[in-house]
Amino acid sequence: VLRERRQVDLPPDGVHRVRRDDADPRARRAAAGELDAARALAEQALASQEKAQGPEHPELAETIRVLANIRALAGAGDEARALLGRALTILETSKGPEHPDLARSLADLGALELAAGRHAEARAAWTRAQALIERAFGRDHVDHVDPLLGLARLALAEQRPADALAPADRATALCERGGVAPGQTAAARFVLAQALWAVGDAQARALELATRARDHYLGAPGEAARLAEVERWLAQRRDEGRP
Repeated sequence: VLRERRQVDLPPDGVHRVRRDDADPRARRAAAGELDAARALAEQALASQEKAQGPEHPELAETIRVLANIRALAGAGDEARALLGRALTILETSKGPEHPDLARSLADLGALELAAGRHAEARAAWTRAQALIERAFGRDHVDHVDPLLGLARLALAEQRPADALAPADRATALCERGGVAPGQTAAARFVLAQALWAVGDAQARALELATRARDHYLGAPGEAARLAEVERWLAQRRDEGRP
């Protein structure tokens, strides 16, 4: 029985991959901010899988990854990192260190490391994820979006906006081809907007991209924190008096 269903806003940065699993009820609850309910569902599913399949079965890795994202959204970064480490160990042992199934957990780990200020570790996780995806699926696969956005966010965090342009632009282009959740497209547009504005390039496009991201968040449940971030950024640009 789920006795508590806390409504919380999702953070503007950090782990967000649970959003992409729209068919997963755990992900739907997490995206709606119902983290206690989402955690209970994920923990129940994991316990059932462990009982039926054992603690090292490769199918456990995805459930563990979803649980890690839910715990990260609740602010339990150390617990989330340990869960992702377990998921990666299971996948490496069962499928090998070069299998593309590792990429999703690596992308999530990169977001955790960036949120914790561990930039070298974040870069390593996203770079490895990209390499695995490209080796298996080529350069144009939609799974590149998360590591590309991660590397762009990392460049922005390190005050290297010019280095954020290429990965942010590529991620946005992949999103706009389809195959990702609308929230992921909005996130890509906003990261690209920040990079474009910071280098003083195509500022009209930057404002248009950020406005489109804001318009998505206005109508999306559980997106108050991301909406506030985009609106704050747009207000600051207006205050600067730049076109």
